[in-house]
Amino acid sequence: MATLDGVAGADKLLAFGTYRAGLCLEAVSKALGSYYLTSDKPGWYTYALRGWQNTPANRKRSDRNPPKGAVVYFSASGNGYGHICLSLGGGRIASTDVPRNGVVGVTTIDALERAWNRTYLGWADWLMGHEVTVAAVAPPTPGVAAPAFPLPWTSYFGPKSGPAASVSGYFSHREDLRRWQKRMQDRGWNINPDGLYGDQTRDIAKAFQREKGLTPDGLIGPATWAAAWTAPIT
Repeated sequence: MATLDGVAGADKLLAFGTYRAGLCLEAVSKALGSYYLTSDKPGWYTYALRGWQNTPANRKRSDRNPPKGAVVYFSASGNGYGHICLSLGGGRIASTDVPRNGVVGVTTIDALERAWNRTYLGWADWLMGHEVTVAAVAPPTPGVAAPAFPLPWTSYFGPKSGPAASVSGYFSHREDLRRWQKRMQDRGWNINPDGLYGDQTRDIAKAFQREKGLTPDGLIGPATWAAAWTAPIT
């Protein structure tokens, strides 16, 4: 069996720009190159969910921060076929039929779950019998203490439209929020450290919270702030 370059495959999938609606497995396998190779079960991979079902248990991962190039799976909907896409790192994925049918675009694991009413199954570094190389994840830096939470203990970084306790960075504490975003970027998340709370920061905060067992509300309070420095990188 071959070794496929997942990092290059993720970029290639995104570069397709468009792809026939509903053919996620074909698009991913062509981006990675497995489409042109003999699989471990020729003729069996007729839809995405079969890729996950036949992935060896030791090649499956359940965390919500797959490295760039990883093969990402979601549950089936009414059609029973499931969905497959490729990770861009930092919780972002390159997927067919995003933001609409026939288009290849960028979204997040959480956003796709919400929009399609699907369940994230996990990720793998293996597809149809072939090993998929993924981007290296930096090991955690031991002994890093979190800086003090810069807001009153009952406040949090959140949307501009929120209550008084929600600090968005638009009116104050922009550099503080930028500091958290930069720390998340250093951890490998694909985030723009602009010091403003928006959809990207919310989605990454929520994905990070799920990964670390925190309340997945997308708001950056004392626990989520501290975990950016103290939690292991997984």
